[in-house]
Amino acid sequence: MEFVTVTCQNCGSKMYVQSKSVRKEMYCTIHCLETGTSSKI
Repeated sequence: MEFVTVTCQNCGSKMYVQSKSVRKEMYCTIHCLETGTSSKI
């Protein structure tokens, strides 16, 4: 199991996630997910 560092697309916080679960857009919290996706609609 390998972990990589990614940056939250909304607030810029660093996160550690499994390399197999890295997605194009990553959000660090549910709040960031809600505010980040609602602004793109």
